Amino acid sequence: MKNNLAFILCLCLATPLCATEQVCERIFYNNKARHLLNFPLEPLFENGTRERPLGIISTALYRCYVGVYEITNNQLYVKDIFVDIDYRALFGKENTLKGKSVFRDVFPGDEPVKMDWFNGVLVIPDKKADFYSGGHFSIGRGGCTVLEIAKGTLTRERRFTNGEYELFVKAQVEAFKKTDAYPEYFKKIKEKYNFKDDEAYAKHADFMLSFCDVFHLTTKILGEEEAPPEQEALPQPDT
Repeated sequence: MKNNLAFILCLCLATPLCATEQVCERIFYNNKARHLLNFPLEPLFENGTRERPLGIISTALYRCYVGVYEITNNQLYVKDIFVDIDYRALFGKENTLKGKSVFRDVFPGDEPVKMDWFNGVLVIPDKKADFYSGGHFSIGRGGCTVLEIAKGTLTRERRFTNGEYELFVKAQVEAFKKTDAYPEYFKKIKEKYNFKDDEAYAKHADFMLSFCDVFHLTTKILGEEEAPPEQEALPQPDT
């Protein structure tokens, strides 16, 4: 069953032309409830460290759950996990996330759990986004905040307008292509798809990276020379 769920998730979230838009995760940041375009819990479920919570699978929620996170004192926590989402409450006038909490099924106790296993880049759009577009990290017409997380600790914060964000994604892709990980990624693209030549494969690799893959494959903000100036460094939490 777990393998079947993983297959369905990968198929539906990684196939841009047929993927259904998915419900966003939620995160409390700067004392505000925000939408989150990443799925920080997925590495735990994909590598078998934790069992994926079981719930009703819908075309809007192939991963079965919606995670709720918070950043407190520059630390990233998971505070709840919901399945069997009430879509009438979510998309109706209430615009409220309701469902069955399965936090205890995944983690012991009731207290938020620090995600000290997580390294990655989180994208938080400024405006409400009920969906992220079939894998594409789109922020719509608003701006966004991009956070760099290292072992569960917030280490960098960047602010982007819509236009700046699109340039940032391109810079992130180009920087990733210069890493040692890109040849292996390109090899997998060639194994998965059937194009006539390397130029066509390269174009598709660029598309897939920009579409969603670059934020699953990179753990840091790259492409500094092409991105807007960085904000002042955030203070680190007391230890």
